[in-house]
Amino acid sequence: PSPTPTFQLTATVANSSLQSYNPFVALNDIQNRGGDLFVSFRLELQSRAPLDTRTIQNILREERMNIERELGGNASIDPLSITVTQTSK
Repeated sequence: PSPTPTFQLTATVANSSLQSYNPFVALNDIQNRGGDLFVSFRLELQSRAPLDTRTIQNILREERMNIERELGGNASIDPLSITVTQTSK
């Protein structure tokens, strides 16, 4: 069986350039949308992380090939479909 998307995101983020900000990943929602799978997740970083949403989006886009590979090559992630929004606690 394929690993869950949350596990893959956690592993990918833990090994990315975000690792020094003690990232926490939690799955919000997962939906089948026709031929696509929509995955919404929360990424929490230390509050003093000097990163904006564009930087985080670019990091996730850079890591997408690692996620695809970790999912056994059974997924293709459109980099333009990766969006990041900031919310406050």
